[in-house]
Amino acid sequence: MRQLTGRNGSGEIQSADAGRPRVLYVSAVAEMKGGAEAVLLDMVRSPFVQAALAVPGPGALADCATAAGVPVHFYSLGHVSAVQRPLQLGQVLRVGRDTLLLARQLADLARGTKADLVHANGLKVHVGACLARLLHGTRSVIHMHDVPFSRSEQVIWSVLHSLAGHTIAASSICFPQHDGRSSRISLLRQGVNMEAALQRRTLPARPVIGFLGRFHRFKGTHLLLDWFEAAAEEFPAAKLLLRGRVDPEGEAYWAALQPQIERLVSAGRCRVEEWRGAEADPFHEIDILVAPSVHPEVGPRVIMEAMLRGIPAIGYPAGGALEMIPDPSLGAHAAGAEQFRDALRRLLCPTAYEAVSAAALEHARRHFGIDRFWKDLAQAHATALAGPRPAHSITTDERRRSPILHHWRSGA
Repeated sequence: MRQLTGRNGSGEIQSADAGRPRVLYVSAVAEMKGGAEAVLLDMVRSPFVQAALAVPGPGALADCATAAGVPVHFYSLGHVSAVQRPLQLGQVLRVGRDTLLLARQLADLARGTKADLVHANGLKVHVGACLARLLHGTRSVIHMHDVPFSRSEQVIWSVLHSLAGHTIAASSICFPQHDGRSSRISLLRQGVNMEAALQRRTLPARPVIGFLGRFHRFKGTHLLLDWFEAAAEEFPAAKLLLRGRVDPEGEAYWAALQPQIERLVSAGRCRVEEWRGAEADPFHEIDILVAPSVHPEVGPRVIMEAMLRGIPAIGYPAGGALEMIPDPSLGAHAAGAEQFRDALRRLLCPTAYEAVSAAALEHARRHFGIDRFWKDLAQAHATALAGPRPAHSITTDERRRSPILHHWRSGA
């Protein structure tokens, strides 16, 4: 394992191996929200880079990076923090002044840490990284984890790609219009630590069907409740476990689910647990994982982690779940109650369960390893660094001639 030495007196990224590129990773959030943040922590731990992390405030990400010996820096998002999806160009223009300040902060951090590359992780910092490149000559890449839901978002994604020095896509579904031939886009699928890998599993007499993650409409918690309740009579031995957390924006959604949850809890068919700490296994007691993300997403990462533990998974037939479970021998997909029943009929057969468990574990070991992820990341960085250097910083006269930059600086 590499030895990180933190930072020297000037605050620059420091390492025993000066041959690796210095990369300043920039997170749009301070806390662990989901798969994008887990990927970020995997990236800063890569043995192929000298890493530093920039976050918009203290929180779990800064704590984890510090514990790993990675230097941490703080910056301010200002009003950019209020931008929410679905993205509209008008939102970006309204926070233009703070976006320019963000770009200046990223450029200053890059210079202060002597970073070779700024790696932006999150939509709210992508524009800042692109402007740091255009205005201040900062080498930057943007890392797309999000799937564009609307035509306007597809346009914004394309604009960001055109402005960035290089784009890293977590899945091909992040850029549906990409034909795979551009040298300025690298595909970087997630990887997971193999230390969690277990042996093939056997089906217990009272199997537990589990949900892990945020209780949010996009994650399809309501779908799983409906499907499980409809199938409960056919599978009397099965129980449902909901383990996760509620986002502030999802409190009303979670509250609306309580009557259904209480009904299942009273019948002894369901229990709800808070997200387990970092030292605990989040998959404890789960025999079949269900990830019914109704909105297509790059992950769900939780499917990869389940397969690596030999736990069969049922994903929603859209987005990254189709890439992770490409064949019925590796798991199942469900978009409705009847498909969910069909999946349970197959997976709750002990022989089929053991076969899927063994196949999923082997597939995960072959395709989802962290070493493969780190090597692909190093190649993406090398490609970005091999590209042309950003042009000189835009001059004051050039800013005045740019309608968008003039609009932003004037606060119009």
